Amino acid sequence: MRFEIRDKTDRVVMWTVDVCCVPSASLLSDMRAAGYKTYMDGKLIRKGGIDFANSQ
Repeated sequence: MRFEIRDKTDRVVMWTVDVCCVPSASLLSDMRAAGYKTYMDGKLIRKGGIDFANSQ
């Protein structure tokens, strides 16, 4: 499982494979509002959080 945050130009600015390092849902929401995109295993995460139970 790979989690990424990309900027407006689609450059990866942060990534991790450690679930413990994934930012909180509120921080992810703030980052999306600022124009960053969040991905898990190459799939864009839209509203809401990350469903770790179904992400394997």
